[in-house]
Amino acid sequence: QLNRARNLYRRRKDCIVSALRTSPAASHLEIQGENAGLHFLLRVHGLGEEHALLRRAEALGVRAHGLAEYVSQPLRAEGAALVLGYAGLSEEEIQAAVSLLSRALLTP
Repeated sequence: QLNRARNLYRRRKDCIVSALRTSPAASHLEIQGENAGLHFLLRVHGLGEEHALLRRAEALGVRAHGLAEYVSQPLRAEGAALVLGYAGLSEEEIQAAVSLLSRALLTP
């Protein structure tokens, strides 16, 4: 059972990482911590402020959280940082979500 779950989540992680790296927004994205668990950090450079990016994603039906929600001190990092999870999504849902997220990120 454990190996089956591990393989399932590895496939989902590989799917989302690959989709992000080949998305139209890929040149603005930096993936961090993808091997640390069922969530990872997606740094978004040069496409706007975190809160605005999250609003645009939500308007397209993509639920994500900003790193600012998890810290008590203001962040000094350049660009936005989104916390993305993939455990509850199928590979097809991951592909669709990354497509919508990319569209949201690139829409001014």
